[in-house]
Amino acid sequence: YNVSNNLDAALSTDTLEVTANAALTGNRTLNAIKIDGDGLTVGTAGRTLTLTSSNILNTGGDNTITAAQIIQTNQGFIQVDPTTTLDVNASFTNTIHKTGAGQMNLNTVSFHNTTTTVSGGTLKLVGGLNTLFAAGTGTVGAVNIDVGATLNLNGNIQYAGAFGSFGSALPGT
Repeated sequence: YNVSNNLDAALSTDTLEVTANAALTGNRTLNAIKIDGDGLTVGTAGRTLTLTSSNILNTGGDNTITAAQIIQTNQGFIQVDPTTTLDVNASFTNTIHKTGAGQMNLNTVSFHNTTTTVSGGTLKLVGGLNTLFAAGTGTVGAVNIDVGATLNLNGNIQYAGAFGSFGSALPGT
C-alpha cells in the first residue's frame, strides 16, 4: 500500500491506504483505495476518480468518498466491513458490486447499464427516485441480491431490468 494519504501524488498503479482526510485537486487514476479510519472524507466533488482494479475497501469506521464520477475500468467490488458505513457521494459508471457486512449509502444517482450486486450487508439507495439509472439510451441493468444481503430503497422507487440472486429464490430484503 501507498500510505501517503495524498491522492494527487499517488501513482496510477498505487493502491492507496487512506488514514486521514484526502482531497483531489484534479481528476485521478489509482489502482484501488483502502479507507482505514473513522470520520474520513476521501475525494472532492466535481473530480473524476478512476480505479483500474475497481476496488474500494472501507475498513476502519464510518467514512465518505466524494467525486463527480467513480470510473471502474474492471469488474471490482466495494467492500464495507462489519459495523462500518461508507457514504458514497459519486456516480458509478460501471458495475456496482457491494460486499462485506457493513452498509454503503449511495447518495447520488449512478448512470450505468450494468449489473448491481449486493453480496453482503446493505446497499441503501439514498439518491432518490431511480438511484440506479440507465445511461444514455441504454436500459437499466439487473440487480442481484445474495443470501442475507439487503437492498434498502429508502422509501423510493427503483426500476431494475431484472432481479436475481445466486440462490434458488430471491433472498435478502
